[in-house]
Amino acid sequence: MEGVYTKFQVQFINKEYIAQQEFGQNDGAIDGATKALKRKLVVLIKAIWSDEGKNIADYTADTNLGSQRTLERYMQQLRKGGLVEFRGDATQTGGYYLTETLRDHLSKN
Repeated sequence: MEGVYTKFQVQFINKEYIAQQEFGQNDGAIDGATKALKRKLVVLIKAIWSDEGKNIADYTADTNLGSQRTLERYMQQLRKGGLVEFRGDATQTGGYYLTETLRDHLSKN
């Protein structure tokens, strides 16, 4: 998946994170993150966008971004920033989805 995220690079890396630039949320979700971390978050968002509803174990296998604990930290940042949400009753049966806010923004660009 890496290398196929030009649209996301423009929106996340060059604009320094949509939630801060477009929606005024400045809660520190990605403040101070390195470009390398932002690129990894972009890969994760692309994976979620292309196949929503999976759990962290699935995205860990799909993205090869690190351990399951690493993906949990990344997902926590994205949730804190209002870009993804968890739906379901338990981590084993639920999954991650893009928020409507992010979905709306992506459909405009």
